[in-house]
Amino acid sequence: MKKGYAHFLVIIFTLATITFACKKKSNLDKYKDLPKELAELCLKIDQSPKNADLYEKRSDYYIKKRQLDSAFSDAFSALKLDSSNSKRYRAVSDIYFMKGDFEASEDMLERAYAKNPNDVEAIMKLAELNLYYKRYKELNDFIDKALTIDQRNPKAHLLKGFGLIEEKDTVGAVREYQLAVDQDPNYYEAYIQLGLIFHHKHNKLAIDYYNNALNVRPNSIEAMYNIAMFYQDTKDYNRAISQYQIILKSNPRNKLANHNIGWIEMEIKKNYSEAIKYFTLSIQSDSTYVDAIYNRGLANERLKNYQEADKDFKKALQFDGTYQLAIDGVARMKKH
Repeated sequence: MKKGYAHFLVIIFTLATITFACKKKSNLDKYKDLPKELAELCLKIDQSPKNADLYEKRSDYYIKKRQLDSAFSDAFSALKLDSSNSKRYRAVSDIYFMKGDFEASEDMLERAYAKNPNDVEAIMKLAELNLYYKRYKELNDFIDKALTIDQRNPKAHLLKGFGLIEEKDTVGAVREYQLAVDQDPNYYEAYIQLGLIFHHKHNKLAIDYYNNALNVRPNSIEAMYNIAMFYQDTKDYNRAISQYQIILKSNPRNKLANHNIGWIEMEIKKNYSEAIKYFTLSIQSDSTYVDAIYNRGLANERLKNYQEADKDFKKALQFDGTYQLAIDGVARMKKH
């Protein structure tokens, strides 16, 4: 090989290496200011711009970051690349829903269902939207379609129960919620709904269902609070306070537990100083909580601390000028 030709090849190889390195560096620099996960997704999309799954992954990333416009753009890109796949329509529907455009969300779900009449997830989401719009016949039609495809669908029974509750059919709702927990013994939400039905009837079965919910989620403040409220509603005040205290052990700033203990101390035990302590704790957690502010004023009034009572009644009215009890309280204070 001639020396000049060999030298020429070395130069060409060197230039090619430099060009490749610069191109690689350029690609990396292009996304250097982005988070690593996002930068990697962007590079993959640059390398495979017709891969719908990559756009879906980046859309999911944007959703987690609550960047819904960017998420929508990528979900729509995935849909254009893979328009025969019903899940692409569902993904766009979900983002429309997050943006509050329920009509567009429903339209995309209907397209998903048209593409794949066996897409149970699309069917279930259509059922939820019909529940939202209080279209109970359509709700039940979609639930029946979902159960025809797969009879084991606890959420279908839960949604049907929600619809029955709204139609005032509690017997039917209990049946559906019970079917849900029969199919999924760890279905927290169904236990809560069963508890609420029996709670409304002051039936002690409510406690059993709330405890079942706690077995599934041992730290559920919702279930603990419902138990405490059941005891309060059925006038078992000592048990109610005990349950509220359990909540306060894990969440000392729980405004509702503090307020309700204060209410029991004031209205049932006539212990106004103790009531004020708990109302104050409640207000410290939420300075706009008008019920706690008013009730602290009422407890002060009963202790004949009229100046403090007047302050609280007026403060309650600062947050809710139509709060009639506070209006009446201010009127009473003018007599002292």
